[in-house]
Amino acid sequence: FGKKDYEAVWQAAEKLANTAQQLKMEFLTSADRDADAFDAVMKAMRLARKGEPEPLQQAVMQAIDVPLSVMKNGIRLLEIACEMAKIGNRKGSQ
Repeated sequence: FGKKDYEAVWQAAEKLANTAQQLKMEFLTSADRDADAFDAVMKAMRLARKGEPEPLQQAVMQAIDVPLSVMKNGIRLLEIACEMAKIGNRKGSQ
């Protein structure tokens, strides 16, 4: 960033970098969300042993959302990395 040779792609690179930073924050909060989802599954398992299976089904479905979100964001991050590689390496793309 900031070099004269890259002025033409500066805005695109900055936008990609901002999106990557947002994804980083989502990845960091995903760890807490995953731990919370696991706790909910464990609590629901105790209820299921007492004859209440519905909370377990709901907790498992919610727990699936966190890793799925991480995978989708991982794909987005790979796409950003590929785009940055294309616009950032002027000598390699010639």
